[in-house]
Amino acid sequence: MTSATMTSPVRPVDAQSPGAAFPAIPFSRLLRVEWGKATDTRAARWLLALVAASTVGLMLAPLLAPSRIDQTYTSYLRFAAVGLSILLPIVSILTLTSEWSQRTVLTTFTQEPRRIRVINAKVTVSLLLAGGAAVFGGLVTAAGLGVAAATGRELDANLNTGVLVGYLLFVLLSVATGVAFGALLHNSAAAIVLYFALPIAFALLGRASTSLGQWVDSGTTFDWVLNGEWSGHTPQILATVILWVALPVAAGLVRTVRREINDIAQLQRGEGHGRRITKIRRPCPWRMTRVSWRNYGSLSRTPPRPTAAGRSEPPSSAGRSSHHGNLNPHVL
Repeated sequence: MTSATMTSPVRPVDAQSPGAAFPAIPFSRLLRVEWGKATDTRAARWLLALVAASTVGLMLAPLLAPSRIDQTYTSYLRFAAVGLSILLPIVSILTLTSEWSQRTVLTTFTQEPRRIRVINAKVTVSLLLAGGAAVFGGLVTAAGLGVAAATGRELDANLNTGVLVGYLLFVLLSVATGVAFGALLHNSAAAIVLYFALPIAFALLGRASTSLGQWVDSGTTFDWVLNGEWSGHTPQILATVILWVALPVAAGLVRTVRREINDIAQLQRGEGHGRRITKIRRPCPWRMTRVSWRNYGSLSRTPPRPTAAGRSEPPSSAGRSSHHGNLNPHVL
């Protein structure tokens, strides 16, 4: 009896180029996936709807109080920028933290082990959202100016390139600050709370010490950016950008790359941080049997029973399988 062996040529893979066997995921696909995560959830949709509502709501302020608010193009644009900066950074925070909070980061980094590319995609999506929101704020401003002009008000058309650039940079910096908090903390609640609490604390510090506050208070320096007041304030603006954006993002990248996700995997499997996992089995007639993973091996072996002659008798198969398969409840 003979047997035939069929062989097929195997194409060699260059050991120096691992991408030849496993090509990299295109960055455009990562952007599509992260865009869906950032916008295609119920929480994100509600947040984006609230961003739009807050922007439109603040635009009513100069319309309803014409005597108290300057009726200029710039003032209307400022209200749109403030409306965008309230809730839009929360969307960027959730973009960076939701996977850690929902424990799906293990799947993401399994599909794309190069974590830097994933973070780059998340940051890019956040900035794209900021750009789209800035365009929406401009449209809301134009609508508000149209309504004001229709009522017969005199509007000062003082818009220029510097004001428009400052408006766009203000929105981008607000979103980038949210990205920095999310990348650094990996926790949605902590990042959102600190995003609102820390600027207030530094603003109070700025009131106590004006010379120090203009270097650390992002509210003051970002207002200079919005108003286009760069002359004499450029060093302070750059210092706050480094403090509130660059340093947290860099630290967050290092933490994301170096962080172990074994704790996330353990939580997904139901394993705690060193705690015993207890499962409730079927109740015995007289008590509940508690079985833990640590003593599972000892429970599966029934100790020998002494006989009348003083010798140990091996356990019977009936005693081992009388309850819960191979577990003997008498041991407990």
